[in-house]
Amino acid sequence: MNLTNLANRLGREFRKRRINRFVRDFDITANTRVLDLGGTTHIWSQANILPQLTIVNLTPPLNEPLGNCVHWVVADAVHLPFPDKAFDVVFCNSLIEHLMNRNNQRCLAQEIGRVAHRYFVQTPNMRFPVDMHMMVPLFHWLPKTIQRWLAHFTVWGILSKASRHQGARYVDELCLFTEKELQQIFPLDEIGREYFFGMVKSCEIKHQ
Repeated sequence: MNLTNLANRLGREFRKRRINRFVRDFDITANTRVLDLGGTTHIWSQANILPQLTIVNLTPPLNEPLGNCVHWVVADAVHLPFPDKAFDVVFCNSLIEHLMNRNNQRCLAQEIGRVAHRYFVQTPNMRFPVDMHMMVPLFHWLPKTIQRWLAHFTVWGILSKASRHQGARYVDELCLFTEKELQQIFPLDEIGREYFFGMVKSCEIKHQ
């Protein structure tokens, strides 16, 4: 098995475990109104149950496996087009680190708390030694100028066939968290942890 296949297999396994942990911990049923921010239906196809699901993303779906079972909304997650407490729970998986800066991330946190009583927010841990976006050890600890130059040579760059310009843009949108920094965005919530070989791979905010 080559590195690309291994990375894809591990990613699928982590997502499967995460979505079913969310379903279990939040007592999700077929009647639960769930808002997924920045997601796709691929992760929900691995869930034990499908709720009343609304997905917000910047682009419309393409070849999604759950088709018409999901309500899609094309919108910016930082400015959600929903009234207060319109949903029972928000699921936000690996989105918040893609918002470029802390101000946008704080705005997202406020919107999440506005539209739902409960929420789950997951993000990779800056201290984990493998960059989970590029699938390269230590990449995210390099200066941004070097990351921009190297991005299209990474596993992500090869799989996505990214140009150097596209790689640089992708690097610029990433703003990762340590546990302490995530706690500053969600000061009233406890942080859960997802482990890999005894190290904290990602952090989770669970507001129930």
